[in-house]
Amino acid sequence: MSIRLEEGMKRKRSGNRPSLKILVLGLALILLAKIIGTTYDPIYAQEQLIWSPPEVVPGYDNEVSRPFLVADQNRTVHMFASTWIEGERVIAYSNWTKAQGWTLPIDIILPQLEDQTRLEGGFFDEAGNIHLVFFSGNDQRSNIYYSRAPLIEAGRAPVWTTPQVIGEAPLTPQEAEIVGDGQDALFVLYAGRLQQGHGVYFTYSIDSGNSWSVPAPMYLTYSNELWPSALKMYRDNQGTVHAVWSVANIEGNSEAIYYSNLDSENYLWNEPVELAQAVDIREVDTPSIISYDRELFVIYHDDEPTTRHMLLSTDGGQTWSEKTRLFEQVGSNGPASLVIDSSDRLHMFFGNRVTLDFSSEIVHGMWHSIWLGTQWSRPEAIVQGPRVTDDVGGVGFDPSFADAVVSQGNVILVTWTQDPGAGKNGVWYSYTTLDTPELLINTLPTPLPTPAVTLVDVPPTISPTAEPLVLANEIDTTNLSNNPASPLLISLLPIFILIGTAIIVRGLWLWKR
Repeated sequence: MSIRLEEGMKRKRSGNRPSLKILVLGLALILLAKIIGTTYDPIYAQEQLIWSPPEVVPGYDNEVSRPFLVADQNRTVHMFASTWIEGERVIAYSNWTKAQGWTLPIDIILPQLEDQTRLEGGFFDEAGNIHLVFFSGNDQRSNIYYSRAPLIEAGRAPVWTTPQVIGEAPLTPQEAEIVGDGQDALFVLYAGRLQQGHGVYFTYSIDSGNSWSVPAPMYLTYSNELWPSALKMYRDNQGTVHAVWSVANIEGNSEAIYYSNLDSENYLWNEPVELAQAVDIREVDTPSIISYDRELFVIYHDDEPTTRHMLLSTDGGQTWSEKTRLFEQVGSNGPASLVIDSSDRLHMFFGNRVTLDFSSEIVHGMWHSIWLGTQWSRPEAIVQGPRVTDDVGGVGFDPSFADAVVSQGNVILVTWTQDPGAGKNGVWYSYTTLDTPELLINTLPTPLPTPAVTLVDVPPTISPTAEPLVLANEIDTTNLSNNPASPLLISLLPIFILIGTAIIVRGLWLWKR
């Protein structure tokens, strides 16, 4: 081979190398951009949903409480809420269908102490019964009560069991939640101040609410200047009961968020772990929890920066990811509401404020986002506008405390109230129909007679210790299985293999030449 020909071949070979390097570099940059985007880059838009014009749920007073919603399998959403009727704060019931709208509220449970009853939580079991826990009394004397009724007859006051005390000395503001195992067991947590001190107290029933254990502390603050708030409970598809809550101080600021889960066979709560802690005078607050795609999601407010953040656990709550900021929205008006539709899509609803288009105008609203597998879609507003306070006509506008429910798998109904600082003006709602399958219709079961409720003496389920609570173990982000971006990395693994193979084959070819 001549010298000129050999030099030409060298130039030809070397001329091919930059193109391969550019290809590899380009793919690497795309991959890096995608990975960074999973942390906070809500560029993906969701499908455009058409929401009904926001309206007030008819028949309730302006100071109606945040409602509890439950959907049956007969295209009906049932709503329970505390409202004033004839000088007493009662629990009222109404229902909604897409075809007929709302029924007017009917008072079903009257005050047990003083003149007010405040609904705290509810649970709908597989036998067709609705179980409610509520507060009645005032700052001097009060209790947590329990009552139940067949959901099909929820609007008839006489069918509700006589309210029974299941928790004494609740803290103010009140916090209580109830869930069940789908069979005969019911679990209740509430914020109390019994002789053991301020904390989260646990009581349970193993016979569908006919009898209850004596409350025992699940978590103690060890301070009369700290108390649990924003309590949430959730039961996943594997039957595990999870709980999250925050701890507020005497200034009303939340200092930390905690998590625990229940060993339902032994009725023992695992030792609570701290998920987030406030820095300086800032706060962390209003956690929500749900299980989806074998992961636990905790959505909460964090003041650093002031917006909503997310924590993930891939091992049932044993370890947790680093926090992730979710959206450009700032502030948080109440906890987020999380629901799953019939196509197994996870939806989130929340009240927030945001500055649009870098303008000086602050826009408030109720927002909707869908989980895309590695991040949340860009939030779409169900309703938005400038904040309006009650000093300009009593029509306050600052949406907060979202509650959503999926009816028949393909209709989402969302309710919210206005932030108290803007002026209360009832419960608002909007709904949309999804492009998802409608589930089969099943009528509610015929109710059976229920015995009276009693309180039984069951040994405490956990003995409080004076030792400080342990912090959550941090997730090793170098472990692919624990990384929130792992689905993306796994999906791009074939690209790595293809690039690597191309480089090796190219090298062997050049070496042989």
